[in-house]
Amino acid sequence: MKIRWAHIGLYAIFVGSILFAIILITGWNDSNIPLLSASALIVSGTIGYTVGLKKESRY
Repeated sequence: MKIRWAHIGLYAIFVGSILFAIILITGWNDSNIPLLSASALIVSGTIGYTVGLKKESRY
């Protein structure tokens, strides 16, 4: 079973954007840490997605 990094990256972007929206709607951003972690999840998901696409295109 090969790990599909592109799919994991897409899931991370999806979850990160949902968290981002929830934090913005509820105003739960007390110390900027939740917003930073949600945006870090989106950024790392984007990186994982692009790396996964490059790796899977070689096969």
